[in-house]
Amino acid sequence: MHWINIVAYIGLVAALAFLVLTVVLHFLPTGAHPLRDALGDYAARRFGGLMTAAILALGVGALAIAVALAGELGAHGGGKRVDVGVAFMVIFAAGMIIAALLPAAEEGAQPSTAGKVHTAAAVIAFIAFVLATIAISPVFKYVVAWVKLAPLFPRLELLVVVFGILMLLARVKPLRAVFGLIERLFFASCLVWLLLLGVHLSQIAR
Repeated sequence: MHWINIVAYIGLVAALAFLVLTVVLHFLPTGAHPLRDALGDYAARRFGGLMTAAILALGVGALAIAVALAGELGAHGGGKRVDVGVAFMVIFAAGMIIAALLPAAEEGAQPSTAGKVHTAAAVIAFIAFVLATIAISPVFKYVVAWVKLAPLFPRLELLVVVFGILMLLARVKPLRAVFGLIERLFFASCLVWLLLLGVHLSQIAR
């Protein structure tokens, strides 16, 4: 098995861990409201350790998939778009890891330095992921091993962009009540994009 397959498997397992932990957390009595509250807010509530682990796993997973993707597309002369896209994926991964290690403040509490860093890291990470999908998604149609999957990436890219914009707009009062829902849709589209990469990278024969 090639190192790209191994690293992709690590990323795939970590991304799936994020999914499982997040779903489980929504069935636990956390006191959080899924329509209103951001996922990061769960870290400051009961069973918050699960959300911290989930966000950390997502960061690690995205980093591993970025490394595997750089190795795979780099071998096929992916070009500057791939380099830029992978760089944005690494920024996203770093933002998620920082956001996990510095959780948001509890609801109603005075914003702390850690909470402010958490918010800034999350916002930067979200923007970076949107830019990563824009940079990388069009490349796959030019790589033989990815041609069959190539049409899926622009569609997922569109979902990531749309939900990313809506999530930023949801910070405004009229949409604040559904910020949690929009953020979950954004995370879902990001996760599908990552999982599609991870599955294919783990199976590519070298």
